[in-house]
Amino acid sequence: MSTTRLIQKHVINLRLPLCGNLGIVLSRLTAVSEREEREPLLRDEIARLRAVLVEKEEIIERTSNRCRDIENALSEREEHIRIIHSGRGWRLLSKYYKIRDNLFRLISMA
Repeated sequence: MSTTRLIQKHVINLRLPLCGNLGIVLSRLTAVSEREEREPLLRDEIARLRAVLVEKEEIIERTSNRCRDIENALSEREEHIRIIHSGRGWRLLSKYYKIRDNLFRLISMA
């Protein structure tokens, strides 16, 4: 039985009017008792929320690492494409396709 209920039971049994200092004391005791009753629940909730927070931080860390890996892979591929485009073979093929397209256009007009 909580402290508040115990005090209220005795006050009712004695049929004392709640006046003056007794009322103030009872209201303060009630507040303290209610706080004591809520405290373990709040501690449990804090522990649960901390566990959730740790889990979310781990998810963020994994996602961040995955993002970094993808960015690195993308950079490597872009560099590889840049190297291909800057090579002589690519330039020669580009000129060949321009000449071929121009020839096809001239042949189709005739």
